[in-house]
Amino acid sequence: MKFREPPRLATWILIVFGCYSDYEAILGDLCERYQVRPSSIWYWRQTFNVIANTLMRNGAIFRIALWASAGFLVSVGWGVYFTSADKADPIPSIVYTLALLTQPIAGAVTVLYPNLPVGFWPLLLANVATYALVGFTVETIRQHYRLLQISK
Repeated sequence: MKFREPPRLATWILIVFGCYSDYEAILGDLCERYQVRPSSIWYWRQTFNVIANTLMRNGAIFRIALWASAGFLVSVGWGVYFTSADKADPIPSIVYTLALLTQPIAGAVTVLYPNLPVGFWPLLLANVATYALVGFTVETIRQHYRLLQISK
């Protein structure tokens, strides 16, 4: 029987974001099953299922939702500020810089495409997604360090 290598990117994502202490056993089981029935779609689905189970088991979903809520509140706050700001007075550069730093996607779009009209709702959704991604990254790092502390 010829060995079929599972998708490398999915395996790497599982190693990095899986957060299980026994991830080698999980990878072995997935690889075994992949040899019997090589379906990349199945392997990707199992990868995301393992990550989702890890997040649910550790309560990380709630913390990621808090990060996304913070992104929502930041966007709404800046939206309220910019709509209520006096249009005759220029916005101070420090306020403008702070707004761009706390909304990275809006900042990138503004810097790269200054004449592109972007509405509030796309920027709100982009900011929520960005903060949720940051929360996911922070939770992944936190889980890895937690597993290292437990194993010592």
